[in-house]
Amino acid sequence: MTEPMTVRARLAAPVATVRRALTDPAELRVWLAEHAEVELPRRYEFWGRYTPEGDAPHQRLLHADDRTLRFAWTLDGVETTTEFELEPDGDATILTLRQSHFDLEAAMSGSGIRGVVQTY
Repeated sequence: MTEPMTVRARLAAPVATVRRALTDPAELRVWLAEHAEVELPRRYEFWGRYTPEGDAPHQRLLHADDRTLRFAWTLDGVETTTEFELEPDGDATILTLRQSHFDLEAAMSGSGIRGVVQTY
């Protein structure tokens, strides 16, 4: 059964730094994926050998502003939605990650690509 997954983390960096890490193609290539192409507000794509189903980009940008980045990401033939929300917390940032169509059963059994999204 699929359900939404939400993860919150406090990052020791200001919102502008975290947003740059999420939207600058060069920075994305360091921490997220082998390949990344970003042209906000039209394009947000990443892929590569360590990305789930990373043979090609499978993302479609839905929304981007100063505090939110939301994109559709087709995984295992299902269009999921991923959202990063940034909140300032003094000199730090609270990052909330939401992923739709998370498959807890697949995560527990190690089967299915949507089951590994929480570790990616």
